[in-house]
Amino acid sequence: TCKMTTTACALASAPAMSMSDALTSTSPSPAETLKLLIHASKDELKKSKESLLASIKIKKSRNAGSSSACTKTYAQHMSKASHVNSDLLLLLNNLKDSGSQASKEVLELEQKSQSLEHEITDLTNCLDLRHQTLVACEAFFCDSPAADLATASKAIQAYREVLVRDNKNALAMADCDARFREVEAALVDRVLKLYEDAVSAGDLEGLSDLTPLLGTLQLADQGVGLYLRYSKAAVMKAISSDVDESVDEIGIVDGEDAKNNQKKNIMLQAQLAKIFNGSVTHLRHHLPMVAHALGGADGDVGLVQLVNVEVEKRAVALLREFCKDRDLANLCARGEYVSTQIEDRFIAGDAGSLFSLFGHNEDGDNNKSSSSSAHATGDVRLVDDCGFSSELGEVAELDALLDESALVLQYTEAYERFIRHAAEEVAKARAHRNRLEQKTKTQEEKSTDEIEIIARYTELNEIVAEIGGNYSGLERTLMMGNMQRAFINGTSSDSRNYTELASISASPTHGVGSKALQTSLVEETFYAAQRSTLRAFATGHTGTACAAANFCADAIGRVLLEVLSKRAEECAAALKPGKGLLAGQGGLSKQALAALSTVGIQATKGGETSDLKRKQVEDGIARACAAFNDMEIAVTYTRQLETQFQNEVENGFPAGDLTEQLAMCIKSLGLIADDLDAASKQSIDGLSQQILPRVRAIVNDAVGQENTGAAAMGSVTVGVMSNSNTVSSVRMNYDLDDEAYELSQAGDGYLSRMCSALDDLLNPIRTHLSPRLSDAVMIAAVGGAAKRIEAAIRKCRFTALGSLSLDADVRQFIAYTKERLAFPQYSSKSGLYTACLPIARLSQISMLMNVADLDDVADIMRRAKGSWDLHAEDSKTFLNLRVDFESKKVNALAMTTFEFNNNLHFGVILHFDHLFLSVASQTVIGLNEGFCPKKSQSYGITHLNQCNDGRNITLASQTAIGLNEGF
Repeated sequence: TCKMTTTACALASAPAMSMSDALTSTSPSPAETLKLLIHASKDELKKSKESLLASIKIKKSRNAGSSSACTKTYAQHMSKASHVNSDLLLLLNNLKDSGSQASKEVLELEQKSQSLEHEITDLTNCLDLRHQTLVACEAFFCDSPAADLATASKAIQAYREVLVRDNKNALAMADCDARFREVEAALVDRVLKLYEDAVSAGDLEGLSDLTPLLGTLQLADQGVGLYLRYSKAAVMKAISSDVDESVDEIGIVDGEDAKNNQKKNIMLQAQLAKIFNGSVTHLRHHLPMVAHALGGADGDVGLVQLVNVEVEKRAVALLREFCKDRDLANLCARGEYVSTQIEDRFIAGDAGSLFSLFGHNEDGDNNKSSSSSAHATGDVRLVDDCGFSSELGEVAELDALLDESALVLQYTEAYERFIRHAAEEVAKARAHRNRLEQKTKTQEEKSTDEIEIIARYTELNEIVAEIGGNYSGLERTLMMGNMQRAFINGTSSDSRNYTELASISASPTHGVGSKALQTSLVEETFYAAQRSTLRAFATGHTGTACAAANFCADAIGRVLLEVLSKRAEECAAALKPGKGLLAGQGGLSKQALAALSTVGIQATKGGETSDLKRKQVEDGIARACAAFNDMEIAVTYTRQLETQFQNEVENGFPAGDLTEQLAMCIKSLGLIADDLDAASKQSIDGLSQQILPRVRAIVNDAVGQENTGAAAMGSVTVGVMSNSNTVSSVRMNYDLDDEAYELSQAGDGYLSRMCSALDDLLNPIRTHLSPRLSDAVMIAAVGGAAKRIEAAIRKCRFTALGSLSLDADVRQFIAYTKERLAFPQYSSKSGLYTACLPIARLSQISMLMNVADLDDVADIMRRAKGSWDLHAEDSKTFLNLRVDFESKKVNALAMTTFEFNNNLHFGVILHFDHLFLSVASQTVIGLNEGFCPKKSQSYGITHLNQCNDGRNITLASQTAIGLNEGF
């Protein structure tokens, strides 16, 4: 302790080092020395304290009475601690004095360094000012000043940048400001004079050289007016030049008036093209330079506004003249009247038959009678085209006018997009310049002025909207007129309007769709809709495109849908068996021959051969089926049209709210396709309803329920039922003994005859329908047959062998159905049962009738896995048909349906034992032996039938009962 204290005192009493020694010495700094001393002192004090405590403890243990010695030792330690504290205080005072002196010396050095740096900067700026002044003088006063104006301007700009730094000392040292001011004034005057002369002379080359100097010399404010004056003259010259000389060639037209009109049209298009192209070219060449050199004075803003104003004046005048010369408003009003008349003809519902509507002559030639020949006959109904020709003239004239209008809109929209884009870019550049200026300004000087370069809605937009509205209305009228002609051609008797079904491939299954036809009606209708809409899209005008898309969707969704639905309804009536083109019980009737006129075929008269009549009937069936195929084609074409329009919008329209609105208009075609698909299914349902009565008659004849006798089967079963014994041997009978069973297996039963008769009925239309529609008709027919077979089964009695015979017949019927369905989804039983519920019921009836014991009923229902469709009453009815089952035991089975809150139905077998309800050990679905509903849950019971003692228990439907854990 004494040694450390002596060292500390020596360091504290040592003389302070000078600043130079302190800076150059490698010894520890005073602050570091102080830290070392403080730590050492703390350690010594701690050791002294510990030593003192140890001494006291030892003295107490050795000699409890020697308290005076302990006191002396304590006093010595306290004295040493006092000396250490005194030494530390002295050291701190010395360090304080040394630190103050060092701080003063460092501050003086920093001040001298800053002063020296200022002097160096001023000297550098002084030299720079003198150099830039010298460069400006040499460049300006040389022999060829025009070539060195740019150098002088850059020198002036550099001189000004130095002055901006507030270098008064450098300016005083340079002593060249007067000379600089002289050169600057002379240079500014010279540049402005040359610039004004170039503007007056229209010297584009001179302006290109001088305009950048305006920005360098900060003359943008003076130069903007001069440059805009030049731009106005240049733009007016570019857009106002005469275009008569440019019209050299005129197409070959008849008449002097037509030639003058065509020349006027070409002149208008040429004038618009010159106006827009000239203005766009001027902006592309001049706007980048103006934005760079004169942007600080909003020269770019002024240039865009000037060009737009001049172009708008000229373009609006031409477009108004165009509307007046073409009389677009009046023509559009007349077109609206014609469109309304066409819609009323097809939608009002009082037009009658479509074939008679257009005046097709039933006495005309089958292959040559067309709309043109019908026109030649003078038929007023056909000649009347709802006033299209009288109000609007020839189709070619209206189409040419629409081409011209679309071209005008396209030119205008292209310019509009360019000028709007240029204004947006100028606004972005102006905002960027403002942000840079705001950084150098105070809060009071900052401003957020924003200007509207081009108004949101201009006079040019107004006249374009007017032309676009009239154009879209006339486009709709032309589309409706073309659709009307498509309807005329599609319902004519000309065989050239019927072609093979190309878009849907035929199925090899029994020739399904192998002879399917389609008419030109759908092709021509969609071509008209596509052409009109795409021409409107080509204008680039979003509002016009939206209107055209809506008109297209409306025409397809209302007019075409109505026409196709009416045709399908008429053709379904023409195919009605016995009264139409399909054979009934008595073959083809006179009504069937008359039905040929419905599909545009003239029936033969007199001594024509039966082969010719058969050929005509087959053609009539093919044409009638073409009406249903057309609906299928229309669904496909509508979806393709939607995809095509969406691609056009993505590739041809800029992103924005109006484009999104256009996309939504196009999406309505998807809903229309769904409506067409629903109408197609409805039309096939109508055709099925026409066929089902004949299907029921075939089944009744086969099973022996009604219409017994040879004449009942007509042409379908000729020679099969010649006597009563033969008839009775092939009809439905399942009360079979061994001999009868063997006899039934030896020959064809009633089901074979029924399937053969169904083929004779359905094959003529299945070969002429598309595969999907053919499957729909086939499913409806076999469904109706299955229902009639089920009704006949309820009237039969069954033995065990009869049940086996029923199972064989049901399997044969299912195999027959699968073979005649085209789509693979019906090849599985589950797919077939889902599509045709009556066949599923027949299969379940067969399984139910073939149980060996009543106890097996629950197992059969369980294996059905939730697809059991027979109700409890139906199941009991069929089980009671078995002669070997006791009716009492059958009725003792009560089959019920539990309806849970999740709407799932579980069929269970309930047994009654002394009026106590219990669940059977084997349940059908979802429930097992360990099933136990939770306490206090309620389930709705639909039926509770009979208990085993014969008494009936009846609960109301959906009665809620509480179940406990013992249920």
